[in-house]
Amino acid sequence: MRFYLASLACAWAIGLALPAQAQRAHSRDPFHDVASLNARLAALHAAHPSTTRIVKIATTGRGDVLALEVDPDGQFAADAPALFIQGGIHGNEWISTEVVLRLAELVSDGRPRWRGLTYRLVPVINVDGFATGSRKALDPAGAPFDANRDFPVPGQGDHVSQPLIAALRDYVRTGKVVAVLDYHSAAECMLWPFAYDKAAAPPDVDAIAAITAQMASAVGFCSGQVAKVISYKHQGTASDWYQDALGVPAILVELGSVEDPGSQAVEQILIDQERPFGLFLDWLEARGTKAAVAVPASGCRDVTITVGEAPLGYQASGQACDGQRHGAWAFRYIDGGLMREGAYERGKEHGTWRTYHPGGQPHDVGGFVAGTPDGDWKRYAATGTVIEERRYAAGSREGALSRWTDDGALWQVRACAGGMCKTQCKTTGKTTCEAILAKAARPDRHAKRPASRATRAKPTRAKPAVVRKPPAAKRKKPTATPAS
Repeated sequence: MRFYLASLACAWAIGLALPAQAQRAHSRDPFHDVASLNARLAALHAAHPSTTRIVKIATTGRGDVLALEVDPDGQFAADAPALFIQGGIHGNEWISTEVVLRLAELVSDGRPRWRGLTYRLVPVINVDGFATGSRKALDPAGAPFDANRDFPVPGQGDHVSQPLIAALRDYVRTGKVVAVLDYHSAAECMLWPFAYDKAAAPPDVDAIAAITAQMASAVGFCSGQVAKVISYKHQGTASDWYQDALGVPAILVELGSVEDPGSQAVEQILIDQERPFGLFLDWLEARGTKAAVAVPASGCRDVTITVGEAPLGYQASGQACDGQRHGAWAFRYIDGGLMREGAYERGKEHGTWRTYHPGGQPHDVGGFVAGTPDGDWKRYAATGTVIEERRYAAGSREGALSRWTDDGALWQVRACAGGMCKTQCKTTGKTTCEAILAKAARPDRHAKRPASRATRAKPTRAKPAVVRKPPAAKRKKPTATPAS
């Protein structure tokens, strides 16, 4: 059963959370915990009461699992095509929750580009794990279980899911879900089903693989089938079940890793993920799944938009020509500091873009060509130290990807080709990356090695001929004379 929470007055009761001190221990401060996340959803509903509604999917020990439903036309028809977007099925993958919340903030703002489709967004499914920084959810008895292994496996009949996942399955089966985006971290890949079997593929696999690759190129990620690309051959995953049970494209998005929540990389990820999301909507529109919305020619004008709230939100300003960003644009923190700047060409980033730390120091610098990262990129600590170097070729990572600590110690090197990156070294704290690479660069110590003392050939000497004497004739023993 679904419960519609139609007023902000209900917001304060949405979920329990650990105290702020405990939340900081789980590496999310100053970002959302359960209470502030659900309060943000309630605030979005309060700001857009006619085009949004909040649905309670389940209640756990740590709070309610909530969905924000958005219909830009305000109709909420039962058979309206809906894009389902989920995050936080693994509680410690908190960046997935922040990205889904960002998408909720975007599609709630009423801009024309979101029309032609409804949206159902669940920023955090595993509320218990999210509250405690744990990957696993808790069953009614308090025992941990992996919520992303609790779905039926295609072709293997039904499966009795835990109440949390059973409620999610019931919710998704209501209405008309036409596509799914399932956010995780931290492999930096866009992936299509299936995970349970490398040989299994969804219908229309070529089209699904193509849009997945296009989305990946927009942010420099790898792409491919889940079971093949990241060796993620598991049974009972959410995206497998959505693809099979609903018969709709279900793309799994593996975001990047953010170990430090205070890192500027968080804001970078949130903004970057707007790009593939837009591409996915365009693809749904091209397939006829999302209704096309005509944008009348309006010439060029100066515009300012605000997305989200502090500390992760931004205010962006620049020119829009016929509804598309064009020319120089600047993104600023809610408090006014410069966050990001660069130029668009008809809605696509083009040329050099720079992201800044809150103090104004450069954070990430690199170029785009028609909306895809291209060429050399560098990332800097607030002190000015280079902490990452990477290279793209039309959105595909190529060459070496190197990372340093803030104090300049090389801690990781990955060799990339065709978007796929293989780790060459990752320091363990005992051995530096430089030492690992130096050892790997040595010639094979077993090749052309000199013979050991034991096996080294010894010079041969002529041996004197040995004259053997014939054996002496054996003397016969006397024969005894038998008694008469």
